[in-house]
Amino acid sequence: MIFGFATTVGFGSSRVAADFAATANPYYEISTSVWGQAGPLLILFALVNSGWGCALSGQSAVVRVYYKMAKIGVFPQAFGKLHATRRTPYIAIMAQTVFSIVVGIFCGITLGTVNTFGVLGAMITFAMIFVYGCTLIAVPVFYLREHRDQFNVILHGILPFFGILVLIPVFYYNVNPFPPMPFRLAPIIAIGWFVIGIVLVLWLARTRPAQLEAAGKEIFEEA
Repeated sequence: MIFGFATTVGFGSSRVAADFAATANPYYEISTSVWGQAGPLLILFALVNSGWGCALSGQSAVVRVYYKMAKIGVFPQAFGKLHATRRTPYIAIMAQTVFSIVVGIFCGITLGTVNTFGVLGAMITFAMIFVYGCTLIAVPVFYLREHRDQFNVILHGILPFFGILVLIPVFYYNVNPFPPMPFRLAPIIAIGWFVIGIVLVLWLARTRPAQLEAAGKEIFEEA
């Protein structure tokens, strides 16, 4: 929404449709028209800062999951080991850092930098669709099963239903028509990863139900 507003103001409502698509670096052009030669540098700094912040928050979130899963015995115990001085799960941090670097370099070499950004960004989009969709489905199920006396038709029934309706066209128009290579890798990998996750949860529910329940409490109930 913010980018859309900035783009419309920057190009002008009468020019935005034609000029945005025809400009190689539209936000560089807008910033140059406003701040002169310093504009692109400011935009570049904002992009790097935003990218670093997103990457760091994602890294921290994943490391926290590694640590919690190790604490309940699902992941290797080394991932739950804390640094003697800093009290951080340093092995989990190093493992995720190495993994991120390897994936980044591999994708950059094989797909190219621009395609890597597009593929990984699309993968995140599909993953979020699945995460939000599962959450919306879980809301009425959870309240009807665990807190039926607190169930509210609007909050726990109608709103989640409309949320799912909103996600369906987002998913549909991202796969129809099916994107060309390498961007078709995004839905394939995301859907495959989602299926693997379901299979893993079902397997843990049958073989290690106590640990699966503990995982939910460790990850979602503790701050």
